[in-house]
Amino acid sequence: MYLDASSVIAVALVALVLIFIRISWTLKDIHEAIVAKAGDSSSSKAATPKASAESTASAVEAASDETEIAAVIAIAHAAFRAAV
Repeated sequence: MYLDASSVIAVALVALVLIFIRISWTLKDIHEAIVAKAGDSSSSKAATPKASAESTASAVEAASDETEIAAVIAIAHAAFRAAV
């Protein structure tokens, strides 16, 4: 069986598309897990009594970090979907 250059390129491009789809699904799963974790932690925080100012500040910083990570993942997911 003889493979010319265009066949090899076509197979490589199809493989890249499949890899991008898999990365996109993984990013979507990570994003959903972060969103679910943020939802669980916010409901548990509401049930606890007021914390000190220091722990509240660190909680706000952690929440903003999670939000930034989720935003980056969502943007990367959308970019991969647009590329495919």
